[in-house]
Amino acid sequence: LETFLSFVQFVHFAILRVARIIRLFRIVRVVRVLHLVRELRTIVRSIGKALRPFFGAFLLLMLLIYIVGVYILQIVLDHYIGNSEAFHADPNLQKYWPSLGIVMLSLFQSLF
Repeated sequence: LETFLSFVQFVHFAILRVARIIRLFRIVRVVRVLHLVRELRTIVRSIGKALRPFFGAFLLLMLLIYIVGVYILQIVLDHYIGNSEAFHADPNLQKYWPSLGIVMLSLFQSLF
């Protein structure tokens, strides 16, 4: 009977030891995840702070494209206002410079 009780106590302590080791692994895993969450939070915060200057630069780029687009469209229209046949005879002119929206698109595409 004593050997059985000592065996039961040994098994009980072994189970407790395994439970402690598993608990230790859980704690280590949670600490690692908290470390990653902190880094993730830092990354998200940094991206959020970088978006404002990015949109400001994008807005200035679009404003510049708009101004240059108006200028180019005005030059094209002034050149061909008296000679509409030349405008219709040139397919590239009709393709890239017919309206302000397409002029702006052409200028934006020329950046990349």
